Amino acid sequence: MARQLKQAGKGSSVLPQPRLAARLAWRLGRRQGQWIGASSTVFVAGLFTMAMFIALSTLSLSGAQEADRDLGRFDALASAEMTLPPGSKTPAMAGAAQRAGANESAAFLSALDVQLAVTPARNVTLLEGQWKPNPYPDVYELTAGRWPQQPGEIVVTDPGDVKAAAGQTLTVLGDVRLRVVGVADNHYANTSALLAAPGTWSSLDPEVAEGYPSLGAQPYLLWTGGPEQAVLDAVAKTLTSYSDGSSSQQAEGGPELLPGPPTLRAQLETETADYWIEKSPAGYAIPAVLVPIGAVLLMFGLVDRRLRRTTETMVSLGLRPATTVAAVSFACVAWCLVAATAGAAAGVATGWALRPFLAYLQDRPAGDVEGITDAAAQLLALVAATGVLTGAGLLLARRTRSEQPHPTTTSPADQPQAKNLRKKSAATVVRDVRQLAALGVWCVCVVYTATRLDTPSEGMFLTALITAAVVLTLPEFFGLATRLLTERDARRRLARRQLQADRRRAQAALAVLTVIIGASLGMLALLDTLIRSSENTVQPDVMPGQVLLAHRASSAFAPPERVLTVLKESKVLDGLPQAELHRLSKESVDESGPVPSTTRQGNDGGILAVDSPDDVPVLTGRPLTADQRALLNRGGLLVWADRDNAPPIEGQPTRLVVAEDDRILAQTPPLPSKPLELARTGWRAGTDGILLVDTARRLDLPIAVRGPIMVADADDGQDARVQQVLQDHAIDARAAYIYVEPEPPVPDTALYVSAAALALLALTTVLTALRGQTRALKTYTDSLIALGIPPSWGRHIILWQYAVLLGTATLLGLFIAIVPTVALATQIPEFQLSIPWGQMSLLLATLALASALAATRSTLALRR
Repeated sequence: MARQLKQAGKGSSVLPQPRLAARLAWRLGRRQGQWIGASSTVFVAGLFTMAMFIALSTLSLSGAQEADRDLGRFDALASAEMTLPPGSKTPAMAGAAQRAGANESAAFLSALDVQLAVTPARNVTLLEGQWKPNPYPDVYELTAGRWPQQPGEIVVTDPGDVKAAAGQTLTVLGDVRLRVVGVADNHYANTSALLAAPGTWSSLDPEVAEGYPSLGAQPYLLWTGGPEQAVLDAVAKTLTSYSDGSSSQQAEGGPELLPGPPTLRAQLETETADYWIEKSPAGYAIPAVLVPIGAVLLMFGLVDRRLRRTTETMVSLGLRPATTVAAVSFACVAWCLVAATAGAAAGVATGWALRPFLAYLQDRPAGDVEGITDAAAQLLALVAATGVLTGAGLLLARRTRSEQPHPTTTSPADQPQAKNLRKKSAATVVRDVRQLAALGVWCVCVVYTATRLDTPSEGMFLTALITAAVVLTLPEFFGLATRLLTERDARRRLARRQLQADRRRAQAALAVLTVIIGASLGMLALLDTLIRSSENTVQPDVMPGQVLLAHRASSAFAPPERVLTVLKESKVLDGLPQAELHRLSKESVDESGPVPSTTRQGNDGGILAVDSPDDVPVLTGRPLTADQRALLNRGGLLVWADRDNAPPIEGQPTRLVVAEDDRILAQTPPLPSKPLELARTGWRAGTDGILLVDTARRLDLPIAVRGPIMVADADDGQDARVQQVLQDHAIDARAAYIYVEPEPPVPDTALYVSAAALALLALTTVLTALRGQTRALKTYTDSLIALGIPPSWGRHIILWQYAVLLGTATLLGLFIAIVPTVALATQIPEFQLSIPWGQMSLLLATLALASALAATRSTLALRR
C-alpha cells in the first residue's frame, strides 16, 4: 500500500490528483464518528434557515390570498371616488357592468364611521351588498343565523364586546336600530363589522348626517369577465349620470365620480409572499447567509487539528500535499452538504408543524409558502461554496509552502529560519488583506449610518455590516482575550497556550458564537426600541377625569354649536371647571390653504392661549406655581417641558414668530418663558406652549375666536355620561374626547418570532459549538492524563477555554447589538433608545448556565 501511494505521488506537480483525492475523501468520510459531532452546527444552521423561511412566509399573505381577501370570488374591483350621505341609493353599477359584458357583478357600499351606541364611543365599518351567495367565501364564515336579505338586517362579524346575537337589535348612530340575523367570523381580521342587506343605507334618515357630519359611504364594484375597459366605461357613465330622487348629482365630467384604477386578481396573484422576509432581514435574509457560512467554517475549525495530522501522515507515505488537502476538504464539504440537507429537511418539517400555531397567533389564514425549493438550493449552494472556498484556501496555503525552496537545498542551520519565513510571509499577506477588508467594512458602516439609516430594516442591515466588520477583526480581539487570560497557575497557562496553539479552531468557534449572540441580542434591542417608540405615539386624547369638547374632525377646533347647546340643556357639565383653548392662528376646520400662525422661533409647534392663569390647571391637572402664575400675568409664555429647545427651569427669553407658509409676517420682542410639565396627550399634539389671551392681543397675534373647551373633574363615570347624552340626541359622541386606556403597542408577530428563533438558535449553537470544542480537545486532555496530570485539570482547562470564548463572544455580541440600536435612535427622531438589559441579561445568563452544564456533562468522562 505504501509503495502504491509513493508511486501515485511521484512527480513534482503541486496540483491535486482528482481521482485519488476522491477515493481518499470517500474513505475519510466513512469514519462517521469524527464527522457527525463536528457537522452538528451545520445541521442546526440548515434547520434554522428553512424553518425561518417557512415561518416568515406563513406570516405573510401570498398574492392569491390577498386577492381572495380583497376581491372575494370575483376577478376585479373598482372603487368610485365619491361619498354618499345617509339615505342615498346605491348607484346601479352592477347592472351597467353586466350590460357591458361582465359575467357576474356585485355593487357594495362601505361606510367606515358607523357609531355604536356604547361608551366609550367607537365606530365600526358597515358593508352593504348582496350577501347570498357569499361574495367573500374565504373571508366571512357564517357561524350563527343567516345572511341578511331585507333592508335593516345585518350580520355582525367578530362581535367581541358588541352585545349582539342572532335575533337581537343593535342600535347605531344614536337611535337607528338594525336587526341582527346572524354572526360571522372574519378569517383575515379580528375587528367587528356590520354586513348589511341591500337598501339598508338608503333606509337611513338623511337628517342623521346633521349629527354625524363625517358619515358617508363609498360605493365599489366587484365583477368577473367581460372586457375591462368596456366595464369601466359603462360604470363611469352610470356614475356621471347618477341621481338620487330630486337631488341630481351630475358629475359634469368631474373626476370625483369616476372609478379609481381597478384592482385585478391577475395583478395580485403575481405578487410573492415575501413581505416579512424582506421587511425583517434579521429574521431570515441576514442569518440565511451568515449562519451557514459560520457553521461551515466552524466545522473546518473543529476538525482542523485532526485533519492536519491525517494530511501529514499521508504526505509521509508519499502522497502529494495538494492531493491530501483536497481529499480532506472534499470529505469535509461532503459532510457539510449531508448535514445541511438533513438540517433543511428537519427545518421544513419544523416550519410546517409550526404553521397552525403561527396562523393562530396572527388570527388569519397561514400564508402560502412559495419558493421553498429556491431557499433550500440557496442554502446548499452557500454551504458548498463556503466549503470549496475554504478548502481552496487550505490548498493554496499548502501550495505556497510547497513552492518554497525544499529543505534539502538549505543548510541544516538555516532550515528552521526558512520555514518560519515561509509561514510568516503567507500569514502576513492574509493578515494584511483581512485588515484592509475590515477597515473598508468599518468605513461602509459609518457611511451607511450617515446616509441610509432611516428604517428598522436598514438598521438590521447595519447590524449585519457591523457583524462582518467585527468578524474580520476577530483575530485581534482573540489575541487580546488570550492575553487577558493570565498564567497565574498551571491550568490557566495550559488553557491559554492550547488556545494559542490551536487558534484556528478557537477563532472559528468564536466567530460563530459572536455572530449568533450578536444577532439575538440585536433583535431584542431593536424589538424593545420599537415597543418604546410606539408607546410614545400611542397616547390618550385627554387625562383621566377630563373631557375635551371639540370638532370631530380634529381636537384642535371648536365643537359644533349643537354639541354645546345639547350639553348645556342636559346640565351634565354644571359645576365642573372649564377652560376654552384659543389657537394663535387663523386656521379653522373649513379653512383651506396657508393662514397666519404663531410659533416659537426655531420651532414648528403652535401656541395656545387661555383667558386666565386659573384655566391652566384645568389642562394640566395640577396647580401652577407662584412663579408660573406671575410669569403669565406679566405677559410671559409657558412652554411644554418635553418640547425641543424648552427653556430651563430658571427661564429664558423667547421670541414668537407669525408666519404664513414659509413667509415671516411678524416677530415679537423677547418674552419671558418657563417650562411647564404636562402629560403627553393627544389634544396637545402639534403645540408648543401657552400664554394669556390678553398677551396675544397686546402683541397683535392672530387668534381664533372660538376653540375647543376642556372640562376637568369629570370623574365617577361623568365623562361617559357626556358621550351618552350626545348619543341620545343622535350627535357624534366622539366630539366629546374622553380618557380611554391606550392599548399597549404590540409589534408584529414576525418580529417576536424572529427574536424567539434567534434566541433559541443562540442557545443551540452555544451548546453544539462548545460540545464540539470538547470533542476536539479530547485527544489533548487524554495526553495530559496519560502524563499523570489529574483529570480535574483537564476539566478546568476546558472550562477556562469555554469562559474565554463565551465571554469574548458575549462582549462582542453586546457591541454588535447596541451600536446599531443607538444609531437608529440617533438618526430617526421618532425612535426612543431602549436597551432591554433585563431580557439581555436573562438570555446571557441562560446561555452561560447551559454552557456550564454542557461543559460539566462533557467533561465528566475525563474521570475515567
